[in-house]
Amino acid sequence: MLAAATAALPDSTYLTEFTLHGDHATLVGLSPSAARLIEILAKTPPFRDPTFGAPVVRPRGKTLELFTINATVAPTGRK
Repeated sequence: MLAAATAALPDSTYLTEFTLHGDHATLVGLSPSAARLIEILAKTPPFRDPTFGAPVVRPRGKTLELFTINATVAPTGRK
């Protein structure tokens, strides 16, 4: 799951936290365009139905947005 996420996300995006509990994944990190990540993950197996789990914020004076994305993950071998 982590390998699929890191391969799909742009090089300018940094994951600071990745959790997997059953079929639920949470990705936390920084990106220049967090909104774009939803579309990318929606097209990336094994992730399904990605949504923001918290408001996207841009810390004052920073160029990257802080995001939390929740997604369902398909069992290994399924899409």
